[in-house]
Amino acid sequence: SPTDGSLGMGVVSMFAVVMMGRFFGALSTGLAICLLVAPLLAWIVELPRLRKLPTGWRGAVRLACVVVPLVVFVFIAQRKFAEASAAHSRPFDQSAPLETMEK
Repeated sequence: SPTDGSLGMGVVSMFAVVMMGRFFGALSTGLAICLLVAPLLAWIVELPRLRKLPTGWRGAVRLACVVVPLVVFVFIAQRKFAEASAAHSRPFDQSAPLETMEK
């Protein structure tokens, strides 16, 4: 079937993107680990109490367990990016003393 290797390709692709972001971009180690671990949260619905939920609810809980942490991590990364962009886009003031420019 055409989907036999799709899980393996998805895992390898996700790992490659996170590693490129970590080592060639500005992705922190903590956020990189969180992005790699977040899909594993889908297994939470396999706990005995949650396994008794109807199929539709199990799918919704599985989706929420993955999406909520990812939204939080993306928000944190976006804030860090915006702060770094704002710090680098300030105009250079030649009349400022040297001590203030080094901070």
